Amino acid sequence: MRYLVSLPESLINYFYKLAEKEESSWFCTSDPKEAKLGSGGGTAWLLSEAWKAQESGISFDDWLTEENKVLIHGGGQSRRLPAYASLGKLMLPIPVFRWEHG
Repeated sequence: MRYLVSLPESLINYFYKLAEKEESSWFCTSDPKEAKLGSGGGTAWLLSEAWKAQESGISFDDWLTEENKVLIHGGGQSRRLPAYASLGKLMLPIPVFRWEHG
C-alpha cells in the first residue's frame, strides 16, 4: 500500500523524520504555489504528482490500479490541535474500534 500525502510546503522536507515514515511507502507534496485547489483538484494534483515522481514508465491508468493507495490531505493550521501542530492534522491518532483491525 502506498500513502500519498498533501502537506503545507514548509513541512515536506521534514515529514519523514518527524513522522518516522519511510519514503518507499509515503509520498509527500503540496498544492502548487500559483493556485488554490479545492478538494477534487487537490486529489487530482496529488495523484498526478505521485505518478510522475514514481517514474515507473507505465500509464497513469495502469499506475492507479497497480496497488492500493491512501490519499491524505493534511494541510490546515491545526489551531485547535496544538499538540499536533508540527505535523498538522495528518498524524493525529485515530482510535480503532475494538472489533476492527488497525
